[in-house]
Amino acid sequence: MNARGRDIIDLSLIHDLQVCNVGNTPTFETITHGHARSSIIDITLVSSLIYGQVSNWKTSQHLNTTTFLYKNNKANWRLFKESILTQFTSSDTSELDIQALDTGQLESLIDTITECIHTACRDSTPVRSPGAKCKPPRTEALEARKREVIHTHRTLHAAKAANRLGTFAEQLLTLKKQYAAELKAESTSHSKEF
Repeated sequence: MNARGRDIIDLSLIHDLQVCNVGNTPTFETITHGHARSSIIDITLVSSLIYGQVSNWKTSQHLNTTTFLYKNNKANWRLFKESILTQFTSSDTSELDIQALDTGQLESLIDTITECIHTACRDSTPVRSPGAKCKPPRTEALEARKREVIHTHRTLHAAKAANRLGTFAEQLLTLKKQYAAELKAESTSHSKEF
């Protein structure tokens, strides 16, 4: 539970939405610094009016892929908009009555929509090379913060040798948290724009 989680709860209460997620299967998995991490950060919300019609909700492992497939900071958004409109128009997805679809037809529709989005992304956004390491975004402010973290880290080790750890350890921890928060905000800003 954090501020973003509370925002989601407020949103669901205001709009009378129910969470469909069942079980504890992660919806996000990654490896960071050699350690596997997972979380249930993706949730399915539906109106209370149709909540009773939701059955067999499950996490689809084949959809649980990296969010770093495309270099969205280099996306051509005008081209993306044109391509997505073309994809949806040619697939006739907007003409379907979703409530009349059975489970298999709904799964097929989801696959079609997902493929439309991927096609539009491939048309407008460079794809990362398989196995390529994802580089964090670079701005002058982030580089300055990174240098400050490195400098404080070195100062901490020097203080450790001189038995003056307390203040430097707190300063380093604060700087690392600031850098991590700014790096995360910069990384997600490209996704939010997308």
